[in-house]
Amino acid sequence: MMDLLRKHTKAIIYVVVVAFVATGALVYLNTPGGKGGVQQEAYAQKFDKAVATVNGEEVPYEEYAYQLQGYLRQYQGQIAPNQVVGLKANILDNIINQKLIIQEAKKKNIEPEITDEDVQTQLDKVIEYYASSKEEFEEIIKKNGQTIEDVKNNIRENMVTQKRIEAMLDAVKANVEVSDQELAKQYEEVTASHILIKTDDKEDAEAKAKAEEVLAKAKAGEDFAKLAKDYSEGPSASRGGELGSFTRGRMVKPFEEAAFSMEVGEVSDLVKTEFGYHIIKVTDKKEATGKEFEEKKEELKDKLVAQKEKEAVNNWLEEVRDNAKIVIEDQEVNAFDAARKGNFETAINNYKAAIANNQGAYYLYHNLAQVYQKNGNQEEVISTYQEAIENYPEQVDFYVSLANLYSKDEKFDKAIEVYQNGLANNENNAELHLALGDAYRNQENNEKALKQYEIFSKLAGDDIMAQYRLVNIYSQMGLEDKAKAQMEKVKEIQSKKQEEAKQEREKSKKEETKEESAE
Repeated sequence: MMDLLRKHTKAIIYVVVVAFVATGALVYLNTPGGKGGVQQEAYAQKFDKAVATVNGEEVPYEEYAYQLQGYLRQYQGQIAPNQVVGLKANILDNIINQKLIIQEAKKKNIEPEITDEDVQTQLDKVIEYYASSKEEFEEIIKKNGQTIEDVKNNIRENMVTQKRIEAMLDAVKANVEVSDQELAKQYEEVTASHILIKTDDKEDAEAKAKAEEVLAKAKAGEDFAKLAKDYSEGPSASRGGELGSFTRGRMVKPFEEAAFSMEVGEVSDLVKTEFGYHIIKVTDKKEATGKEFEEKKEELKDKLVAQKEKEAVNNWLEEVRDNAKIVIEDQEVNAFDAARKGNFETAINNYKAAIANNQGAYYLYHNLAQVYQKNGNQEEVISTYQEAIENYPEQVDFYVSLANLYSKDEKFDKAIEVYQNGLANNENNAELHLALGDAYRNQENNEKALKQYEIFSKLAGDDIMAQYRLVNIYSQMGLEDKAKAQMEKVKEIQSKKQEEAKQEREKSKKEETKEESAE
């Protein structure tokens, strides 16, 4: 939560983003290379009221939508449909956090002073970002009924907000200290091996009895590595139980406390954790002494201070939120939060209501299906994707998700039927052809699989990674000649792209030389 807030805060400091609100609608100054689109508009559920209130202070829809659109533009093509609601929840969460921080800052009478020079510096950055000159910028904002003074006022407000946030968080972090003992613990390191007897596949008493038997052998001086190979049920068994070196915070607490309290060469008594019973042998220790420790002290201190400051802010903000009255009106976010808390019925009802209220919110079907999945209702998962396909036949992800469900149950005929249905509506979708090929391969129908892979290859064009996937597939099928031929195709595409990149560099170099000559 705080990571996203911190990133957003940093963005406010270094780049002032100007939103112009006119006649109740949000107007954007498009970022260079930015693309508005149907996808982004569909994601922003329209509200005719505040999307949330924080201690009675409204979160306007425009503010929420502006930040959402910004993230969608910035990460266009990288956000999967089933991630949209989580993104919206995080953005709204960040806005709520900022309002809470500012409210607390006002209670403490934090009133930052912003000079005209500060505003002018930021204005210059905004003009440079959006236009090639002040005159061009003035023309842009004039079309929105704005003046330079309006922009300056907006910048001043943003800077005051940012300074308040910074001052409040600095006050929260002011009392963070790091002791010499904490520095020593941060530096210390243990090298150890262990033998694990699991409790998840047997009764506790049985596991403990087996562990005690092995412990007796270890205490009697038998070779620890051999005992680990013979008896340990953990992934390190094949390495003689070796875990390598680790610092504090890397292992579960009971294991850590035991290991760091032991001497080199010592074998522990039984140590119980959530994984089972452990027998630990410490083979080396790095103590917080000597020249190396002294040299690393400052680095360790900076790291610990940053860690404790983060914890202090998180704890403080959590307390502030607990005492705040927060009302969220967005059904999608409420559904997402309910699902996170395990309130599945509430989540299902909210997702269904949100789907009914927002025709563009096709992505919600993924979230609804996930909730049914967590609730163990497989039939509803399937019917949810079937309904999604019926309403949005152009959304390929729904076919893939539904077919994957059938494939997991080894119902390959049904999976193939779903993919064929998807291709009937999306004939030139490469991923569907690849997935259909995989489904045929699961049926050991290699002839049909190869036909789909060939179509996929044709549709994928010069996409190197897509073509390379076929190299692996052909190798898995034992078709080494086809795998080699496919690898040659990948190399040809790679050479072609390298040549294109070289020509582009040469073109850019010529243009730079031309510009320098003109100057």
